[in-house]
Formats: sequence, C-alpha cells, structure tokens
Amino acid sequence: MSMRSILFGFLVLLTGGFWVAATIAEPPDAKQENSKNTPKDAASTFEALKKQLPDIVSAWCESSAILKPKIRIARRTSVEEAKITFEGIAALTEDSECFFTLYLRYYEGAWTVMRWEAGGNEIHPERIKGYMLKLGLTIDKATGR
Repeated sequence: MSMRSILFGFLVLLTGGFWVAATIAEPPDAKQENSKNTPKDAASTFEALKKQLPDIVSAWCESSAILKPKIRIARRTSVEEAKITFEGIAALTEDSECFFTLYLRYYEGAWTVMRWEAGGNEIHPERIKGYMLKLGLTIDKATGR
C-alpha cells in the first residue's frame, strides 16, 4: 500500500466522521425552540388565552351575526392540545342555538387553531367558514403568532 492511498483513506475516514457528527448533532436553535414547548409554558399561555376568550368571542359574535355567546368549555385535552366550545344564537331567527368547537395545538410558544366544527339549524356552511377562519386568526394573534 502506498503512502498516497493511506493518506487518501485517512482523509475519507476523517471527512466521513465529520459528516456523521454534523448530521447527528442537534441544531443550535433546538434547545431554544424546545424551551418554548414546555408543559409549564403551554399551561400558562393557555390560561392567559382563557382570560381573553370572552372578549375575543364576543367581538367575533358581533361581526358574525351570533347573539348571546357563552363559552361552555375551554380546557387542555393534552399537554399540547386544547378544546374550546361555545354557543350562541343565530341572529336571523333569534331562537336557533349554534355550537362552535375549536381545536388548538401548542407549538413554538403559541396556541393556534388547527380545526373547527360548527353546528346548528341556521348555520350556512359557506358563510360560517369565513367567520371561523377569522376567529382562528384572531386567536392566533392573541397568543402571539
């Protein structure tokens, strides 16, 4: 074996070792990112959101023709997930109850709406879709996204 092939082999081995170490190493922002996803942070930010919910939901109901909003449930369903359910009365008939459920997820220090459900006799699917998207955006803004 020549000295040249030994040096080449050593260089390949050394380069491969650095490549493996680089792919296994944790990125520098990972510790900072993970620090925002602690259960304690999720709990405290959800409690802060719960305090803002009456104002958020009331403002949303005024702009979407829903009367007498009442928050029924606002709770975490796991460390990183939560559920908010509220009811109201459709302004068109004033006697038809409507129910709305938002499913949230905690990521990178903020709660965000992942999906929603709406039900009631006077709920028009196309109209409520825009209203619910607006509510989701409002909640995202309130939690810092």
